[in-house]
Amino acid sequence: MGKVLSEDPIARALLSICVPADGGGAPSALSAEQWKAVDAAAELHGLVPRLSEWASRTMRTDCPDELLAGWQFAHLTQGARNVCALRQLEELGKAVAAAGTRVLALKGAAALFSVYGSLCLRRLDDLDILVEPDSASVVAQVLADLGYHSTEQSRPRKSRAEALLIERRREHLAPFVRPDSFPVELHVNLMRRARREVVLAEVWRSAVPVGYPAPGIWLLCPEHFLIHTAVHYVKHLETGFAPLKSLVDILEMATTHSLDWLSIQRTAGRWGVAREMALVLATLRHYWGLALPKGIAAARPIDLRRMLEVHPPSTDVPDVDHARYYLTRLLRVRELPDLGSQAAYLVRMLLPAPGYMRYRYHLGDDAFLLPYYGRHLATGVRVAVRGAATAAIRALTGRAGAR
Repeated sequence: MGKVLSEDPIARALLSICVPADGGGAPSALSAEQWKAVDAAAELHGLVPRLSEWASRTMRTDCPDELLAGWQFAHLTQGARNVCALRQLEELGKAVAAAGTRVLALKGAAALFSVYGSLCLRRLDDLDILVEPDSASVVAQVLADLGYHSTEQSRPRKSRAEALLIERRREHLAPFVRPDSFPVELHVNLMRRARREVVLAEVWRSAVPVGYPAPGIWLLCPEHFLIHTAVHYVKHLETGFAPLKSLVDILEMATTHSLDWLSIQRTAGRWGVAREMALVLATLRHYWGLALPKGIAAARPIDLRRMLEVHPPSTDVPDVDHARYYLTRLLRVRELPDLGSQAAYLVRMLLPAPGYMRYRYHLGDDAFLLPYYGRHLATGVRVAVRGAATAAIRALTGRAGAR
């Protein structure tokens, strides 16, 4: 592993930072301005905790001292934060076990247990937890007993019809927050675009217990972790932007675990996410030289400019995808049985609860929210207009080319 395909020195640096082993493909000497660009791009992609270790591993002598000091501080600080995250998970694991249920750690929370040898390398912003079917209320009460509160509490009361629609469609509940703790997101579904019943049954059947000191915490088996991470990455990429830290999770997993790629491909097909899995594996093989058996990942890799976001994208395809995502959510209103439920659903979509707005924009309890509601609506309108305009231009261009 270590293949890097780019002449852009900043892109080469980012691709090299992702490599678990030797940091192959690192660029030659960079200017001070280029190092600042690498630092900014690494922050965007959740890679800053890896920079100190990468610079040491690749023996960088051209990096400004102030950046090296900042990266070392970020590396150690992330390690301390992740120790706190593990203690938070241990507390939750003991509490859910005492309540007679269990939860699955997902994404970064799971990566701390099963992927990384060092707690300092993986940026973590929240704790994603999958609950067993029909146990969301039990785990929510456990969190309440531990001092968390849901950012959804201040939402207006939903009709039964709307509540059923949201429960069927959504992937996770509104975040649970507690002072001086990571937010906790309870997932009721693993992947919205996958075959829900099949996925959940197989995931829980193959789950691996963490054991002491977190008896109620379980983990996805390595193959399921890899598939979920790949699908999650593609979902975010298709709605605008996806940080590279998710791809690094897969590269690290491939380095530390013996994986049955044919089995992974079959499982992805059974779950209905073969396209996403092939796209990610083709990308990892193309840019990082991930060794795969013949016949695996028959897809074109993701365009480098779109993946890295080092430069503005060459097209506005993400705008179209983002607009389509919100249009799909908007059209779900038709599934509600009466005008009252439909109106309430639209209001909640356009004007989220105050608790969610404070969480979304990192605001205190006494913050004045009106400007942020304006910002929220303006962003939605801008995405819709740009997406519609881009789609129209592409359609017209396609017709002209057909002639």
